[in-house]
Amino acid sequence: MNDCYAKVPQQAKVVVKPTTRPVVQMDELWSLVDEKGNKQWVWLAMDRASREIIGCHVGDRSTQSARHYPLTF
Repeated sequence: MNDCYAKVPQQAKVVVKPTTRPVVQMDELWSLVDEKGNKQWVWLAMDRASREIIGCHVGDRSTQSARHYPLTF
Protein backbone atom coordinates (compact mmCIF):
# COMPACT_ATOMS: atom_id res chain seq x y z
CA MET A 1 0.00 0.00 0.00
CA ASN A 2 2.80 2.41 0.86
CA ASP A 3 4.47 1.77 -2.48
CA CYS A 4 1.23 2.50 -4.33
CA TYR A 5 0.76 5.70 -2.35
CA ALA A 6 4.32 6.82 -3.09
CA LYS A 7 3.61 6.58 -6.85
CA VAL A 8 0.58 8.88 -6.69
CA PRO A 9 1.35 12.45 -7.83
CA GLN A 10 1.33 14.78 -4.83
CA GLN A 11 0.26 17.88 -6.74
CA ALA A 12 -3.30 18.59 -7.75
CA LYS A 13 -4.14 19.77 -11.25
CA VAL A 14 -6.05 23.02 -11.04
CA VAL A 15 -8.25 23.96 -13.95
CA VAL A 16 -8.82 27.68 -14.28
CA LYS A 17 -12.51 28.41 -14.73
CA PRO A 18 -13.97 31.29 -16.66
CA THR A 19 -14.70 34.33 -14.56
CA THR A 20 -18.13 34.92 -16.04
CA ARG A 21 -21.10 35.45 -13.81
CA PRO A 22 -22.69 32.05 -13.00
CA VAL A 23 -26.31 31.25 -13.68
CA VAL A 24 -27.58 29.92 -10.35
CA GLN A 25 -30.22 27.22 -10.18
CA MET A 26 -31.92 26.36 -6.90
CA ASP A 27 -33.08 22.85 -6.12
CA GLU A 28 -34.55 21.18 -3.07
CA LEU A 29 -35.05 17.70 -1.72
CA TRP A 30 -36.46 16.35 1.50
CA SER A 31 -35.83 13.47 3.84
CA LEU A 32 -37.40 12.18 7.04
CA VAL A 33 -34.97 12.35 9.95
CA ASP A 34 -35.40 10.11 12.98
CA GLU A 35 -39.20 9.88 12.68
CA LYS A 36 -41.98 10.47 10.17
CA GLY A 37 -42.93 13.82 11.64
CA ASN A 38 -39.46 15.34 11.23
CA LYS A 39 -39.21 16.25 7.54
CA GLN A 40 -36.03 18.18 6.69
CA TRP A 41 -35.44 20.03 3.44
CA VAL A 42 -32.03 20.37 1.78
CA TRP A 43 -31.73 23.47 -0.41
CA LEU A 44 -28.96 23.47 -3.02
CA ALA A 45 -27.67 26.37 -5.09
CA MET A 46 -25.84 25.13 -8.20
CA ASP A 47 -24.01 26.73 -11.09
CA ARG A 48 -26.14 25.69 -14.06
CA ALA A 49 -23.21 25.26 -16.48
CA SER A 50 -20.79 23.29 -14.28
CA ARG A 51 -23.38 21.72 -11.93
CA GLU A 52 -21.12 22.64 -9.00
CA ILE A 53 -22.86 23.18 -5.69
CA ILE A 54 -22.12 26.72 -4.54
CA GLY A 55 -24.35 26.82 -1.48
CA CYS A 56 -26.64 24.66 0.64
CA HIS A 57 -28.99 24.91 3.61
CA VAL A 58 -30.87 22.33 5.68
CA GLY A 59 -34.15 23.43 7.23
CA ASP A 60 -37.85 23.64 6.52
CA ARG A 61 -39.55 24.59 3.25
CA SER A 62 -40.24 28.21 4.15
CA THR A 63 -39.24 31.28 2.15
CA GLN A 64 -36.87 32.19 4.98
CA SER A 65 -35.01 28.90 4.52
CA ALA A 66 -34.88 29.38 0.75
CA ARG A 67 -33.23 32.76 1.29
CA HIS A 68 -30.97 31.70 4.17
CA TYR A 69 -27.72 32.35 2.33
CA PRO A 70 -28.05 35.28 -0.05
CA LEU A 71 -25.83 34.68 -3.04
CA THR A 72 -23.99 37.68 -4.41
CA PHE A 73 -21.53 37.64 -7.29
